[in-house]
Amino acid sequence: METISQHHHRLVAHQCNLPLSECRCDPMPRYADAACVAAMIGIYLKKADWRGYKPSRLPELRLYKACLAAGSARALLKGLDERPVSREQNNRVWADLWSRKTTNWRTERVLSLPSASDDLNTWVHFQTSRLGIFCDKDTDEQVNIKTSVFINDAVSATDSASSEEWTLARHITVGLVYTLTNIEVIVAIGDRVLAAVLYDQAHQTILQSIGQIGIALEIVSMLRHILIHSELSKDIPKPYGFREKFEEAWDSLTLTIGAAAFLGFEGTLYKHGSARVKPQCCMRWMPEMFSQRLLALLPHREGFVDLRDGDMQSAVRPVLTQHLPLLCPQCWKTGRPSAFSRAEFIKPLRLLKCLNKHGDYTFIDARNSPSMSDECEQYTAVSHLWNEFRGDDTIRFIQNGTATIGGPSNLWIDRLCINQEDTREKAAEMANMGDYYAAAHTTLIVPECAVTLVPSVQPSRHLVAIPAQLRKYRGLSTWRQDRWHERVWTFQEGYMSKNPRVVKSDTNTGLNACWLDFIAMAAEQDQPTICEVGLPPWHMSTGDRYGGYNEYMTPFVRGWAACSRHAWAPDPAHIQMPLGALLDLTCQRRCTEEQDSVIGVLGLALSVKDFRADGICSLDDAYREAVRCGAIGAEILLADLGGTSPNSCWIPKKPHEARSDPLMRILCNTLQPTVDRGRLVCKAFRIVVYSQYRVKATTIRGVHRLGIRPASEAGPPVEIECYGVVSPRGKVYILEGAEDDLLSRDRILLCVSTTGNGSHHIESTAILRVKHIYGRMVDLLQGKDCEHVTLYLGSSTIPAPSGSTELSK
Repeated sequence: METISQHHHRLVAHQCNLPLSECRCDPMPRYADAACVAAMIGIYLKKADWRGYKPSRLPELRLYKACLAAGSARALLKGLDERPVSREQNNRVWADLWSRKTTNWRTERVLSLPSASDDLNTWVHFQTSRLGIFCDKDTDEQVNIKTSVFINDAVSATDSASSEEWTLARHITVGLVYTLTNIEVIVAIGDRVLAAVLYDQAHQTILQSIGQIGIALEIVSMLRHILIHSELSKDIPKPYGFREKFEEAWDSLTLTIGAAAFLGFEGTLYKHGSARVKPQCCMRWMPEMFSQRLLALLPHREGFVDLRDGDMQSAVRPVLTQHLPLLCPQCWKTGRPSAFSRAEFIKPLRLLKCLNKHGDYTFIDARNSPSMSDECEQYTAVSHLWNEFRGDDTIRFIQNGTATIGGPSNLWIDRLCINQEDTREKAAEMANMGDYYAAAHTTLIVPECAVTLVPSVQPSRHLVAIPAQLRKYRGLSTWRQDRWHERVWTFQEGYMSKNPRVVKSDTNTGLNACWLDFIAMAAEQDQPTICEVGLPPWHMSTGDRYGGYNEYMTPFVRGWAACSRHAWAPDPAHIQMPLGALLDLTCQRRCTEEQDSVIGVLGLALSVKDFRADGICSLDDAYREAVRCGAIGAEILLADLGGTSPNSCWIPKKPHEARSDPLMRILCNTLQPTVDRGRLVCKAFRIVVYSQYRVKATTIRGVHRLGIRPASEAGPPVEIECYGVVSPRGKVYILEGAEDDLLSRDRILLCVSTTGNGSHHIESTAILRVKHIYGRMVDLLQGKDCEHVTLYLGSSTIPAPSGSTELSK
C-alpha cells in the first residue's frame, strides 16, 4: 500500500506491508495544506476514514495528491509555451520508448506502422518501456479504433481559415516509459512526437514537459473515451493492461495539471483582468470539477461562453468513418482526393416570382424555358404549415421573410407551385419534393408561432451553451413546441435543406434554423453543452464531451453539416436511410392524409426509385407499394411487437393503437416479401417453442431466452435470446433469410394462426438475437430439418389462390 508522509516539508513515499484496513499510517498527513488548495479551486476535499478500506475512497486520495502537487505543476505551466518538439528531443523520446526493442528505433518504428488500408480509420499504437527495470510484460500493440481522428495544430492561429482546417491522423502512438520512480507519458502522431510529460508517480509531481501538452492530453482523453466508455468499446480489442496503465496515467496528469491550470488562470485573471488557460484545449481533457469552474470565470454573452476567451478551444475531433461524407473535404483533409461530387437534382416544374410588394405574382416555367434557366438556378423553398396558409397575406409575409434572410427572390411553395387539381401532376411532384428542398439555395422555415426572445449569437464551434442562462429566453421553448415539428412533411423539408433559415421577428433579422434548434435543445440539458458545429449531430451524446446527442435528433441534419465557407453541403444520398427507420422516426408526427406518412418521407428513403405514388389513396396502398418496390421488407412486421393491425394484419397500427414502440429500423436477415391480393407473402420454416419457455415469454416484452427446436424432430431444446412477446396462440415460424447472411443479423419470429381460407393471422412478432450462437442453433437458423412453408399474412376475407397446397401446412 502506498501512503504519504512528511519529511523536511517534502512528500516522500513509503511502503506499508499491512492492508489499508489495518494500517495505522495516515495516507493524508498534509490534509490541511491540500484542503486549502482545494478550497482555492472551490471544491471540498474530504478526509476519509481509511479503516475498513473501500475502493470508493481512492478518488479522494488522488485528489489529495493532485492538490499538493499543483504548486510544482503551476510553476511549470507558468513558463509553458507549447512549442513543437525539436529534432533532438524527438529522437531522444523515440530512443527511450524503443530501447527494449532495438537500438535502431527508426527501422522498428517504420515496420510497426500498419499498412495503408482502404478505410480511413485511425490506428493507435500502445507502447510501454522500462528503463533499468526488468519486466517481460511490456505493451506493444496496435488497435484500429474504428474512428477517424482529426487534428488541428493551429488552435491559436488568428487566421480563421487555418483554424478550421483539420488533418486526419492515420497513426497515433501513446507510450509510457517507466523508470524506478518516474513515468514519462508520450503522445506522437506518425513519426512526430507531439508531447512528452515526465512526472513523479508517487507524488504526481510534474517534473518536465515538452511539446504541445494540451493537444496530447486531449488525444489521450479521447482515446480513453473511445476504448473504455463509448459504444464502440465492446467491438475494439483492448491492449494488455490498457485500462489499469492508461487510466492511472490519465487520472494523474489531468488532476494535477487541471488543478494547476485553474489556479494559474484564476490568479492571473484577478491580478491583470485577463488571462489564458495553460495548457491549451482544457475543455476536453480537464476534469469536470475544474472545467465547470473555469467556465464560470469566463465572460458570459447571451447564454454562451466563448472558449477563445480562455484559449480553451478544441484541437482534436473524432469522427465515425461512416460520417466522413458529411464533412467538407476542403476543411477536413484526409490525404486522399475527394470522392464526393456535386449531386444532381430534379428541377421544380415551376417557380413563383413576386411582381410587387402587394403579393402579386406570376409563375416561371423552370424546366422548359431556356431563357430563364440561369435565373431559376437559385430559388428559396418555403417550409410552412398547410392549414396556416392565408392567401395573399401569407405570400407577402413569405416575400418579406425571404428578403430578410437574404434568400433568392424566386420561390417554391408547394401549395401554389403544384397544381392541386391535377392528381397525376400532384403525385409526381410529391415524389420529387425531397429534391426540390435539397436543391434550394435557401429554405425559409415558417413556424406557427413567430420566433422571438431567442439569443442572437451566431454559430461557432468555440461556444459552450450554459443551460441556466439559456432558459431565460422563453422563445426557445416556444420553438421546440411549435407545430412545425409535429408534421410529417416538415421532417423531410428540414432534413434535406442545406441552408434553413427563420425570421427573428423582434429584430427583423435572419437566423440559422439549425443553430436555433440546437441551442433550444441545449437549454433543456442539465450540464453545459459544447457546440459541435460542423460535425454530424448524432455523433455526440448528451453530457459527454466526446460523443453527439443521442437524445437529440435535429430536424436539420444536412444544414448542420453544411460548410458556408466553401458553399458546400453533403450529398443527400449520404443522409438517406431505410424507409423503415424513417417511419420509426416520424411515427408520432401527423399528416392530413394518412398515406402521407409514407409518401412524405420518400425523398429521404433508400430504394424508392421504383415507387409509384400515383393511384395511392390510403395508407394500405402506400405500404403495399413500398413492399412491392423493395423500399421496405419484412421489418414492417416489427412495427408492433405486441400484435397486429385490425385492418389487414400486417399494415402497422396507428401510434396510439400500437402496444410497443416500432422497431422497423432494425434490418433483420429476411427475404424480401411480396404482396398478393393485399396479403404479405413470406417464406418461413416452422419451429417449436417449448411450453415452459412460451408461457413465460407471453408476458415478457424485453430480452428473454427461448428453448426451440425444429418442428419435424424431437429432442432437447436449444436456447436463444429473444426480444418481444411470444403469443400462446398459433404456430411459431422463423422467416427465411439470405444464405450468405445467416449469422450476422437478427431474425424475425412470428406466431400465426390460420384463418380458415388459407390466410394467416399474426398473433405476435419477436426478434431472435443471433450473436453468440453455435452448434445445433446454427443448423436450426439455416432451416435444416425444418418444415418450409409460405405464409399469407392478411385479411381473412381475401380468398386463397386456387391450387395452393402450401397454405394448409
